[in-house]
Amino acid sequence: MQKIEEDLGGREINMVIQKKICRCDFSFHAFSIPENEILEDARDFLKPHEVEFLKMTSSRSISVSLFDHNLQQFYMFLSWWQKNNISFYDLSYCWKEVVQPNNLKLDDVVQLWSFRRDHDLGFALVKLTR
Repeated sequence: MQKIEEDLGGREINMVIQKKICRCDFSFHAFSIPENEILEDARDFLKPHEVEFLKMTSSRSISVSLFDHNLQQFYMFLSWWQKNNISFYDLSYCWKEVVQPNNLKLDDVVQLWSFRRDHDLGFALVKLTR
């Protein structure tokens, strides 16, 4: 994640999750991040006040930037949801615009990295080769 640090000035860099792109990532037009699949070292990728804000009601979101491997920036919303006793975060708003240029397909393996830039939360999405 040298690009995040050098090109974007990112700090507090953590791999949040590595997962296969699933059907729900396409059907809900958002990238899902199940809370129980967040890597142990990244459980604090959100500041306590951000967690509190998101979990107050399910309709709250935080504006974030997502960068792909070409450092193309996408403006998105991070939200928290709970359904059928499963909690998850999702990145939404322009997820379809991320999928198309990055040629993301069902079962592609991706990593989502979080970082801070001037205290603002950002993410980088890395597609791993199959």
